[in-house]
This record gives sequence, C-alpha cells and structure tokens, in this order.
Amino acid sequence: MDTRLKSSKPAVIITCIALFLVLSSSLIMVGLYPTIQGQVDNYSSNYFVKDSFVKPIVKLNYTLFSEYQIQLNPTFTPFDILFHKNITLREDYNKQKVNEEIYSWKQEALQANSNLIYLAIEKGNKKVISNFPSDEKIFQNDKLQYEELLKNYRFLIQVDFDETGNFTMSQIHGANRSLFSNRMIDLNQIQLTQFSYENMSAIKNMIFVYAVPYQLGNNAFASDFQQHQLYSYKVLSRNLMYLFIGIILVFALTVPKKRILELSWIKKTASVWIEIWIMIFLYLVIWMLKTTPGIAIMEYFQGQMNSFMGIPILQAHASQRHLIILHLMMWCICFGIVLLCIWMIRYVKNIGISNYVKQSSLLVQLFKISRKYLLRFMQYLEEFHFNDKYNKRLLLVIIINAMIVGLFCTAWLFGIIGVILYSIMLFVIARKMMKSNEKKYQKLVDATERIAKGDLDAKVEENLGVFEPLNRNLKQIQKGFKSAVEQELNSQKMRTELISNVSHDLKTPLTAIISYVDLMKNENLSEQKRKEYVAILERKAQRLQYLIEDLFEISKLSSGNINFHYENIDVVSLMNQALFEVEENLNKAKLTVKKNFPENKVILSLDSMRTYRVFENLLMNICKYAMPSSRAFIDIIEQTEQVEITIKNISEHEIDFSEDEIVERFTRGDKSRNTEGSGLGLAIAKSFIELQGGKFKIILDGDLFKAHITFLKP
Repeated sequence: MDTRLKSSKPAVIITCIALFLVLSSSLIMVGLYPTIQGQVDNYSSNYFVKDSFVKPIVKLNYTLFSEYQIQLNPTFTPFDILFHKNITLREDYNKQKVNEEIYSWKQEALQANSNLIYLAIEKGNKKVISNFPSDEKIFQNDKLQYEELLKNYRFLIQVDFDETGNFTMSQIHGANRSLFSNRMIDLNQIQLTQFSYENMSAIKNMIFVYAVPYQLGNNAFASDFQQHQLYSYKVLSRNLMYLFIGIILVFALTVPKKRILELSWIKKTASVWIEIWIMIFLYLVIWMLKTTPGIAIMEYFQGQMNSFMGIPILQAHASQRHLIILHLMMWCICFGIVLLCIWMIRYVKNIGISNYVKQSSLLVQLFKISRKYLLRFMQYLEEFHFNDKYNKRLLLVIIINAMIVGLFCTAWLFGIIGVILYSIMLFVIARKMMKSNEKKYQKLVDATERIAKGDLDAKVEENLGVFEPLNRNLKQIQKGFKSAVEQELNSQKMRTELISNVSHDLKTPLTAIISYVDLMKNENLSEQKRKEYVAILERKAQRLQYLIEDLFEISKLSSGNINFHYENIDVVSLMNQALFEVEENLNKAKLTVKKNFPENKVILSLDSMRTYRVFENLLMNICKYAMPSSRAFIDIIEQTEQVEITIKNISEHEIDFSEDEIVERFTRGDKSRNTEGSGLGLAIAKSFIELQGGKFKIILDGDLFKAHITFLKP
C-alpha cells in the first residue's frame, strides 16, 4: 500500500504542475490582451499612410479647391482654376475631359472611403465646403477644435496651403506626421503632371480638414481597415502563443520518460484511435497557423465571439465575463493539447511506433479485415473462366465493386437486392461511357484522315476526354503545317521580288554603262568629254560592283555559309573610324553629328570587319536619307550587363513604311528608287548583328529614324 502511494505521488505532482502551467499560461495570455490591443496600431504599417488612403485625399484637395473657387465665381471651371490658358495637354486629354476627371475625383474618394469627412475653407473667408455633421463645432475663432474632435475621430488632419502653394500639417492624429507628409508630397507631385508635362497651378490660401470616425459602419472601407488591423492581431497573438507553447514544450521535454510512463491517464489516452489524435493535432495546427487566435482576440474587443477555435457558435454577442471564460477555455484546450501531444509522442516512442500503430490504428485494423476478405475473393475469382476477354475485365470490376458495396450493405435487410441493382446500373453506365469514347475516337480518326488528305482546317472543337491530349497534339501539328506552308509562300514571294528588284537595280547601271560606251566610240569626241564619260562609267561600275557584293553577302547569310572572326575590339574606336571614313559624305549633306561616347574604351568580342560594315551602312544611310543641314545623334551607352548603340536622324522624305518593312531585303527609304543603293544594307546589318549574338531594332517616330543595337557584355 505504501509502495503504491509512493509511486503515484510523483505522477500526481507532475499532473498538478502540468495543469497549473496550462491554466497559468491561459490566464496570462488573456491578461495580455490589452497589451496586444495597444500594440496593434504600432506593429504594422499605419493604414492611414497607405497610398490607397492618401491618394484620394490628394486628388480631393484639387476638387474641393476648384468647387470653392467656382462658388465664388460660377463662370470658372476646374480647368480655368488649375491651368494657365496656353498650357499644352497630353495627347489623350482636352479641356472637357480634364474638367470631367477632376469632378470625378470627389466621387472616387467617397466611394473608396465612404467614412471620409472633409472640410475646405479659404483663409480669411467664412464660407466652407464640408460634409461634417451640422452639430459639430469645427472652427472657433478661426482655430480648429482639435481636442474636441479627437473624441469622435480615429484619424484627423488639418492641411494648410499658404500663398505660395506650399502646405503644412498644423494638426494630425492617427498617423505619423512625417510619413503622411512625405506620401502627400510624392503623390501630389505625380498629380501635378497627370494632364500635362507642365505642372498644374498650386492650391493657395486654403485649409483642408479630413477625418475618419471611430464608428465605421458596415462598408468596404471598414472591412479593409479591419483586415489591416487583423494582420497585427494575428502576428502579435501568434508570437505570444508561440512563447507559451515554447515554455510548455520545455517543461514537457524535461519531465523524465519514466515519470511519463507512470501517468495512467496517458496510457488511457494512447488507447484512443491514432487517426483521431492526428485529426485533433492537424486541426489545432491549422487553427494556430491559418485561422489563428488573432480573429478571436479582435472579436473579444468588439464584444463578440462568432467561433470557438474555428467552430462557429450561435451566440455572437456575449458579456465580458462570458468572453473571458470562453477565451480561458480556448487557451486551456490549446496548451493542453500541445502538452498532451508531446507526452504522447514520448510515450509512443518508448513502446515502439510500429507496435503502437498496429494496436491503435483504425486504418490498420480495417486493412487487416479487408485484406482477409479480399484474398478470399481473389481465390473465388480464379475459379471463373470467360471466353470474351473484354467482358471478363468489365465483369471483374463490377463484381469487385459489388463486393465492396455489399460490405456496407450487410446490415440492410434488402442489401443483396440493392447490390444486384447497383451492379446492373454500373454495367450500363460503363458500357455507355465506352461507346461515348468509341465515338470520340472515331471523330479523332476522321479529323486525322481529312488532314492527311490536305484539309489543314479540319478540327474537333469538342472535348474528347481521354483522347483530348491527342487532339491537342493534332492541332499543334496543323499549326506547324500551316506555318510551314506560309513560310514557303513567303519564300516564293521573296524569290519573285528578288528577281524583280535585282533586274531593275542591275539594269539601271548596266544600261548607263552601255550607253556611255557607245558615246565613247565617237572618234570626234573631245578629250574633256571622254574623261567625263570615263568618270561616269567608273561610278556606274562601282555601283554595279557594290550591288553584286551585297547580293553575294546576303546569299552567304541566307545559306549560313559565313564565318566570323571574333576578337576584342573597342566599339567607340570602331565607330570613330567609320565616322572618319564617311566624313566627306556627311559634309556634302551638311550634316552635324552629335556624339555621346564613353571616355573609356568599350571592349566587346566581335568580328571587327563585319561590325565596321554595320556602322558604315548605318552612317551611309544617314548621308543618303537624312534631312540636309540637320543633326544626327550617335549614342554608345555602357551598362552593367550590356552595351547599347543608338544612331538617329530626321528623314528627308516622309517615312511611310513600318519598322519591319525597312529591314526587309531590297527595301529602301526612298521607295521611288532614285537614290543609289541596293536596299540590302539594313538587312545585312541586322543579320551581322544577330549572328554575333546582338539585337538590332529599327524605331520610327514620325520622321525620326532610329537604329538601336544591343550587345551583351562578355
């Protein structure tokens, strides 16, 4: 008797300590609720300095200022008040649209925050625009009744604009003055240039008061504000909860394993199905991590409790005493389950996990029973022989399903009849599904046959179930075939254009050469004329040579029969060399080149000869097509990961082509083909750049022609 008492005494002491720890942790947790409440507004970013709250106020300043001035002079509009007469608006704005948008800002602000209270008054004027309650005294002796208003409003601010348009916040409550001021400055600067690249007129000699009451009502703003606060409740309560769970964890792990095995109530708890404990533990974890007690704490200060540990309860409103009791119960259950789970894990580890699972798992017991009957059922099936293999598999599935259903129907008097009827119905449904799949398969076969005959538009739009992946692949094949056909058509078109353009471009200089050769056959031709004709023949021959060289180059690019010799080159030096070579042509066209080059070298691994050819082609394009006596700009900008080269000029002729057209082969900026050139320069340049791993892009803006090259740095 004495021995039994001695052995039970430590177990009783440990149990009492555990109960005391759980209860005291719960009491302290509930006692710290006011501390959590006091830290809510300071923990996360203040709601009233968010852009979604400040931006409508910034816009509302301009609307209220406009309304105030219009009341003083009804002939004005917001545009007349906020802009000077000769202002240039952005392309998508006009005077009427500006007025409509400024008027809409007030409605937008009140829709976004239906709780916003506002007041606007001009300094030295008694007239106000306000939606403050009529019985509230806002100003007395031209001074805001700040202390009196704080009783009713969680947020209150007074913004004063002086005669220069600068603003100060003489009063602010509910938000940090510096943060709110900085957000207003940033957002106001954005707002000033919304309609024009020039600033709107500043607001002058105005006082604005904005407030948000404590009683928010049931609206979108209240919901958003509550969600903002809920985050703080969740984090603060979770941190405290983890602190107490940590204390309980330390206690649970420091108790000797021998003493845990002596606890009789742990042994009884371990006899409960393990699946039940897993569900309880998972539910607790989900409640702590997802739902969190932050919602319950927030509802506590609202005098509500809509759920108990995530379980909805009927009584939403409760007295303070009832709420305290419910929250104590909630935390006792939470901390108690944590302690119990830790001791259960230590208990199970001692007796062996496999033994515990075999003894206390419901699924294991059901598996053993199911396995026993399943083996018997499989032995019974082996005695059947079917000639039709298709029906054999189908009937086998039906029989297995009937046996499973029969296990659940054994308690029902007419269960066997129900199993037979269910099996017949299942067989009919399965046959129907197979026939449906057969029809879908046939549709897929028909579509495939039509495609094989050349109908590339043959499609099966409906969902083909298990055959849908094949249908998607078939559509991709159709898409690929169409793309190949289109590419072939484009190739044929290009070959036709090649013959036409080459014939024209070769014929022009060749005809001139023949003509001047005939003229030179005249024996009475003077020496001066002969020299003049020889010079003309030389120019025409050179043009013919350049054209043939370009054709040869583009042929090699098309066939891929071209090799690049890479070396480290300074693109700044290479560009300067190209400029020096075309300097005479630039002078003839009276063009001034503005360079923006780095002072240091910009080294890239490129083919120097072909990169020089690109620069020369682009510069010669400027000489041929730029507006005479204008400026051309060349920028070389070195960045961390890439080098950008931009060449831009104003075209002499109207640009009536697209970016894609100008880089096509045999396309000229001068469509009349009066200027010299093959129309291959940009196509060759683009190919040389892209084959060296760069990017080449033509950008057109009106008559501004810009060639943009990008190379990645090694």
